[in-house]
Amino acid sequence: MQNSEPANSGSADLGTNSLNSKWEYSNLPLNVMISADFSEEEVAAINDMEGSWNSTVDNFRFFRTPASITPNLDYSDIVNYADNVLGVYKSYDWFSNVSSDALAVTQYFGRKINPGTSAEYLEITHADIIMNYRFYTFSLNPSFGAYDLPSVILHELGHVLGLKHVYDYSIESVMQPYLLSQTQERSLYVADEIAINDKYSSTVTSAIKTKNVIQPKKVIGENVRGIIEMRPNGPCVHRQILP
Repeated sequence: MQNSEPANSGSADLGTNSLNSKWEYSNLPLNVMISADFSEEEVAAINDMEGSWNSTVDNFRFFRTPASITPNLDYSDIVNYADNVLGVYKSYDWFSNVSSDALAVTQYFGRKINPGTSAEYLEITHADIIMNYRFYTFSLNPSFGAYDLPSVILHELGHVLGLKHVYDYSIESVMQPYLLSQTQERSLYVADEIAINDKYSSTVTSAIKTKNVIQPKKVIGENVRGIIEMRPNGPCVHRQILP
């Protein structure tokens, strides 16, 4: 069974063609909170995965660690996760407009900056990771048929930061668009470190050097919502939707 966004919703499967997406420097590091439904051991593992991304850009952190705990949210409509908390949640019911094949999704909200120009990009303003506990089992020591929780989280945190799927299967990356059961991908590869540095290192350096300098005015365009699905064996879906 595969469910998808209704045809009249303004959604589109963008594959690798979506806008370059990233957070503004002033919003980093992100305070991504963890559902209270995760065990202490699972929370520690999620913190470790955030730490992996934190180590990729010199003298900078993407995530505040250790993360705080927040009550679990389990909405029937995925759009309702748009609030003031960036979170990692468990869904026990899943969503009628998201594929039941998805192991997890990252939903993000943003706004187009400098639309229609060569400098156009998507400024992310909110994101959540939602794990599919209705149809899948996740574990720190996955047995047959279960999926490795830290591996899924490491991948989804890459999406939270604006990274896309890597569809070149000759490249070792935690951003490959699928994860087989029992497989552990808990460490970043060189390709992941290069990708995140390409996206953020110049932004971080520029922001530090020009901390007290007035920046050029940004032209703000339309708002965008995106959903990125991670599936056990692909193909994964990346949709951007006009609210």
